[in-house]
Amino acid sequence: MDKEIEKEFERLKNLSFDGKLNLGAIIPARNPDRIFTLPIGRIKKGKQLSEILISERRSARF
Repeated sequence: MDKEIEKEFERLKNLSFDGKLNLGAIIPARNPDRIFTLPIGRIKKGKQLSEILISERRSARF
């Protein structure tokens, strides 16, 4: 069983990007041209940068 999984993994690994895309092994980006920017403003006391980034990404328009 493990050898079958290894063979399948090796086959997937050797596929081109288009092959993986057609097979459904990977999905394309929703908006590959999007340029991510740093959030505007200062970090409020007690709020972590990751929280600010998450809220900025949630409000982004795709």
